[in-house]
Amino acid sequence: EYTVNGRQSHYTGPFRITETSVVTAWATKYGKADSDPVTVLFTLQDMDKGIKIDEITFPDANFRGGVTTKLDVNPRDGYISSNERVSILYVDQLNIASLAGIQALNFLHELYCYDNLLESVDLSQNTSLRKLDLSNNCLTSLDLSRNTLLESDGVVLTGNHYTVILPAGQRSFALTSLPGKFDREKAKNWTNAVEKDGILTVTDLSNPVTYVYDCGRGFTMTVTLTFTQHTHSYTSNVWQADDTSHWQLCDDANCPFPDKGATAK
Repeated sequence: EYTVNGRQSHYTGPFRITETSVVTAWATKYGKADSDPVTVLFTLQDMDKGIKIDEITFPDANFRGGVTTKLDVNPRDGYISSNERVSILYVDQLNIASLAGIQALNFLHELYCYDNLLESVDLSQNTSLRKLDLSNNCLTSLDLSRNTLLESDGVVLTGNHYTVILPAGQRSFALTSLPGKFDREKAKNWTNAVEKDGILTVTDLSNPVTYVYDCGRGFTMTVTLTFTQHTHSYTSNVWQADDTSHWQLCDDANCPFPDKGATAK
């Protein structure tokens, strides 16, 4: 939701602003806690030159590089002009971790982004897509409910695999900790795990967990979860405290739980 020069609107597509426009944006959290982050991304487009290819529009450097190579060709000026808007984009095997900015490419009919590092994707504004390949990424969920033109045999989602890091000795975790907008009601057919009230308890951490995720419009995705465990290290013997408790933080600079929860008993 936005206000542009004081006028409130619910924009679902592009809108025009000038250098003197004042834009305010906010988000409705739909039950999320106030502490949960909300990201609002604007894609700036020069109406004369086209879509600007920069770190603001396409934050992931590898995705930006792929867009530059495949779309910024005639002329190569850092913009996607109207005559460069092809219907098919291949950005496979580029170590892409984020497709942020893909909503600017709403002219695409086919997107091939397989063999990358994607953990979440928002394609809600790419409603012209007919074919999609997101195989061999790290997706745990996907929503294709708004992609009404996708062909039944044109979607490939196989081979998505995600590694969950758990504290040593722990076999349970909240499904809300998975990346993206994971909806536990859409996850079925769990193997090697039991789900109850949004908490997943793994039977055997040495074996993978699989489930089938309902992506909408008849499309499903089988996801594999594997697990590693992190053991905290407290060699520095430095203690911290507040009004109610005291604790030690893990010495490991790469600790996946670097907060007050990483405590010595």
